[in-house]
Amino acid sequence: MAFVALNFAGGWHHAKRSEAAGFCYLNDIVLAIHHFLARPTDLPSSRNRVLYVDFDLHHADGVEQAFWYSAHVVTFSVHHAAPGFFPGTGMEIQSDANDRTAQFAHGAGRGQFSAFNLPLGMSSLRSYSSIHLQFNNS
Repeated sequence: MAFVALNFAGGWHHAKRSEAAGFCYLNDIVLAIHHFLARPTDLPSSRNRVLYVDFDLHHADGVEQAFWYSAHVVTFSVHHAAPGFFPGTGMEIQSDANDRTAQFAHGAGRGQFSAFNLPLGMSSLRSYSSIHLQFNNS
């Protein structure tokens, strides 16, 4: 069984635990995911997981950071990426101009390989290569 929640308003996905950011003073998405994970359920704990997909123009940095170490939440952000574009995250951390690939941070600890980004604004081949590498390394 799958539970689906949609927010066409976008949500306040930039707020972090210790600070407001990008006009977001709290992160309603993080609060909703925590509420969902804390609910009583008859599902085995291994099936109590969330896939968060974000199609906003900006990287979902607050949501990604909140679940960076979580094995229960996978974040996938599709966003515009360019130098100087807010919030300046969700872009490649290492690239190889020779083979036209890019690498990204993926989460850490139990949440390793639980954060995926598809930054648009790079060439099509580099965008495809970056997402392909993220999924193949998980």
